[in-house]
Amino acid sequence: MIQIKSDCDIYIDTLLCFIHSKASLEIESFKGDTVLTAYIKFLLDIVKDLYERVTGVGRYDESFYKYLAFEKPNELDSYLTLKNGNESTDDFLLRVLKNENSTDHFDQNHRNIKQIIIQYENFDHNQLSMASTLRDIMYKIQSIDEMLSLLKDGNVKWDNSDEAVKALIGFLDERKDVSSGNM
Repeated sequence: MIQIKSDCDIYIDTLLCFIHSKASLEIESFKGDTVLTAYIKFLLDIVKDLYERVTGVGRYDESFYKYLAFEKPNELDSYLTLKNGNESTDDFLLRVLKNENSTDHFDQNHRNIKQIIIQYENFDHNQLSMASTLRDIMYKIQSIDEMLSLLKDGNVKWDNSDEAVKALIGFLDERKDVSSGNM
């Protein structure tokens, strides 16, 4: 996983350098660009496939997301956003609960009660680490794709003043801290 992250970081850094160079020379050239879009799509397709393999494992439907919902609920939203974009943690939990069938069960006092069982696999540190790394890479790629879309739409002015460069460096440092979990 370390090698994948390293390779993706190099690829992303190269894309950012290319975007920066192109923007500083002729920002209007983004309007007709197809090459950068293709490079971003290529990387996103590879990482998305790996991400879906890691988060899609399991014998039980949506097992990875169920695991997060019940074991690491604070992290679930960041994964659900990549999964389908519009489902909150509460919506996911409600949907999971609604999709489960109730069964008759007798408690210790021999009362007949209804029971709903939600099953999911237990994921170890390595699996969670892989999913987290791929999630962070996907967020980086999507951010670059959004930036490229803004540049393609036009109406963006290039500012190479010292203040703008410092603001950009600060922004990139913040993104780096967020993606690595440092806040």
